[in-house]
Amino acid sequence: MAGATAVHLTESQSHQQDQEHPKNEEIVADASELEAPRDLIVPRKKALLPYAIGGLVVSGTLAVALGWYFFASPVARINRAVDTGKLVVPEGSSAYDLYRRFKPDLSARALNGMREKALPKLNAAGEIFLQKRAEGSSFKESEVRQLASIYDWAADLAPGDNKILSRRNYVQGMAASLRGDPSAALQFLQDSVKYDGNWAPAYNELGKAYVRLRDHSHAAENYRKAIDLDPKWVFPQVNLAGVYLHNREWDLAEQGYLQAIQTDGTYATAWYFLGQTYEAQKRPSDAIAAYENAVQLAATRPSSAFRPDIVQRHVENLKSKPVSFAAAATAVEATNTVNGYLSDSKCGAKGANPNAAECTKKCIEEGATMVVVTDGDQRVLTVENPDALTGYEGHHLAVTGHVNGDSVHVESVKML
Repeated sequence: MAGATAVHLTESQSHQQDQEHPKNEEIVADASELEAPRDLIVPRKKALLPYAIGGLVVSGTLAVALGWYFFASPVARINRAVDTGKLVVPEGSSAYDLYRRFKPDLSARALNGMREKALPKLNAAGEIFLQKRAEGSSFKESEVRQLASIYDWAADLAPGDNKILSRRNYVQGMAASLRGDPSAALQFLQDSVKYDGNWAPAYNELGKAYVRLRDHSHAAENYRKAIDLDPKWVFPQVNLAGVYLHNREWDLAEQGYLQAIQTDGTYATAWYFLGQTYEAQKRPSDAIAAYENAVQLAATRPSSAFRPDIVQRHVENLKSKPVSFAAAATAVEATNTVNGYLSDSKCGAKGANPNAAECTKKCIEEGATMVVVTDGDQRVLTVENPDALTGYEGHHLAVTGHVNGDSVHVESVKML
């Protein structure tokens, strides 16, 4: 059968065909085992290297950028200074110094973030200073500069905040007083009460500025306003009584000092001036008792209004010579004006010149006593109430007050 023979191959023919035409699977397998020419081999590991290097470059650049933003950028440096409490000191590297340096380059977003971060801390730091002032602390010039920087920055961050603007003007008024410029102080303090008419310290300081300008009527008005706003604050009460004492309104002065003592019986200054009031009223036993209270209280709560040793000597004189008390009272009432330089007990007459201002300030800060060296005879008078002359160090002055032996209690001062 020719047809069958054409279709069916013999076993030998089939084997021969299989050898001549391998199966597809075997072809693929054999091909995978063949070694391709080297110039056609793709180096897969080396092909990935540029991508890896590129990734590292991008990652490194990103790390540098993030590091700069979080650690070295102006915002990071300012924030770090704020976080470590270096708000306005030390000068040159404080947060405020950095802020002023980089402010033109800061974005609106950065400024908003800074306002949220720094402003609460500035307000808190300022209030701590002001509380010390309200408690009777006298500030050094460096402390006033620090407080001024606090409120300058706060006002720059929040220019529409009346409370901050009031505090800023108050501090500028204090600085002007320290410079011996009561007229400038008056203007700043008037602006302070315009921004915040319910803040007693501004009215009290305004009253003191009027006293330095010898306007006792307006001084009393502002002291009364301070008392109305804060009836439990002793200082404006003592200051108002001081105006009455200056005006020789003895009864009102007595009432004022007694009110202050009722508010704070541990305040030696009130007792001291009550003693002066009693002495002027020719009430020796009451004066002695008041002076002795003042001296006793000053041992634990010193007063800048008097020196305990001088008052104690005066008390002993009053006790030993009661018959001459009226004459002593008259002497207390009388005031004298002496011209001279404001110096210190360490330098004395050597500091009585216009070039000694910085030395005088330094010596007083280190504990020396404030003195007035009179013109001509170079008499050295210890200042019993140094607060009245703070800011006049090294200046040539006309000092009006009560001169008792080798001391003077200042009522008013005028620069010559």
